[in-house]
Amino acid sequence: MITLGFKRLKPWLCVMLAIIGLVSLPYFAELDLKFSSYFYHEACQCFPVTDLVWVRRFDWLIAWAGRVALPVILIFIFIFWLKSKGIAGTSVRLVRIVDCRRAIRALGFMAVLGLLTPLILIHEVLKPEIGRARPRDIVQFSGSHAFTPAWVQSTACTRNCSFTSGHVAFGAWVMSASYLGRRRRWLWLCFGGALTLAIGWSRMAQGAHFFTDVIGSCLLVWLTAHLISMMALFRSRE
Repeated sequence: MITLGFKRLKPWLCVMLAIIGLVSLPYFAELDLKFSSYFYHEACQCFPVTDLVWVRRFDWLIAWAGRVALPVILIFIFIFWLKSKGIAGTSVRLVRIVDCRRAIRALGFMAVLGLLTPLILIHEVLKPEIGRARPRDIVQFSGSHAFTPAWVQSTACTRNCSFTSGHVAFGAWVMSASYLGRRRRWLWLCFGGALTLAIGWSRMAQGAHFFTDVIGSCLLVWLTAHLISMMALFRSRE
């Protein structure tokens, strides 16, 4: 009974931890400046990593992947839907239809998550509303704007601002595929986690994002993924 009660409570504990983490972000303002200072060089008054070709190409690749991911998923959902309709009269109908529906449910989870968090919440709501200046644009790093902690509204930026990171949100989105079932959970956790770390390092090293921008994106995607996975439509049945 205790184990059963904990299993029912565990999802809500994860939700609360994510919310507590998000609310706590403003208290890490000193860490934001400290971590960014590690990548800043006084000699050139710049973030030298920005000049590395492979870093710029990596950024471009992540941005490109983020743009095409949702349309590709929607195409595959349509393909699996057509496939499930096309095999309705065959002798193996039940097994194949179940497989198609499982694929549609998994792809639907990723599509809803990608639409809600990286695209709408982060790019369309938080970035323009918070208006946080990027590290390379603040006075501490030879910029012209004032530093503001996470969640504190600013007029320093009106478009494509610092809080939170869209690139990192893509990596966290990939890692969220681990919610789809136990079979490949560790594969997605390891691959998505490594990708998220690489993106986070890259964006911070270029002076494009603060530490809390990176953590904020991870927590937002984790929170949304957890809430969506608790819905009956997307709950894992493996």
